[in-house]
Amino acid sequence: MSWIKIVGKGLEYTGKLAQAKGFEEWAENQGRAVIEKLALDRGFKIFRGRRAESEIFDDLRRAATSEALKKAIQAQVANFQLLLGTLAQKNQELPQTSGYPPVIAVPRGFHSAAAIGILRNELGGSDELTRLKGGEALKEFFFAELTQQMADALLKTEPSIKKPVTSAGEWLVIGADPNFKWDIDGPGGHYYLFKPKYSSKYDKDAQKLAADELDTLAVYLAKLSRDQKRAMMEKANAAW
Repeated sequence: MSWIKIVGKGLEYTGKLAQAKGFEEWAENQGRAVIEKLALDRGFKIFRGRRAESEIFDDLRRAATSEALKKAIQAQVANFQLLLGTLAQKNQELPQTSGYPPVIAVPRGFHSAAAIGILRNELGGSDELTRLKGGEALKEFFFAELTQQMADALLKTEPSIKKPVTSAGEWLVIGADPNFKWDIDGPGGHYYLFKPKYSSKYDKDAQKLAADELDTLAVYLAKLSRDQKRAMMEKANAAW
């Protein structure tokens, strides 16, 4: 079961943490030292690693589904799609058309990295997560996995010109290209964002303009070399 569900065109935290596939990978890599230490401390002799894994994930589940933390997590989940508009508004280094109003591409990996940073700042100091048996390593897993699940759910809302997803600052998410290669950490691809000239007037003329600008930007992005994409993202990261 996913940690995130889609409600209308928005995201909602389910408050239920099924063990994610990513946890096994974390347990074999970043969390291995934590799990082995817990196993030794507990004196587990048979299947000690597996029992320690279960104890660590159960501890995370209790923390992340507690009443004290659920509301705070839901606030960050709701903010995830709003963050796209904030990034589009504040970062002039992101690829965009020269028309007015422009269409801006926000890479999904860039969006996710910004979201993880916000989760660290907003939730990292909570008592529930600070007391985790898995320590900082487990906390980082939780932030990364929560962000990945939010990113996957947002993509499933299938934003389009005619059925956009709303974001902050009256920006609209009017499309997505999940397969574009940016060569940055996190999910691949990007979203296309558009802000109508008049906030209350996203009519057929505005939709046609958005569609034309989106096509122009898609053609431009397809022609970028790997070095150009890397340089563009370095500038965007520095600006953020």
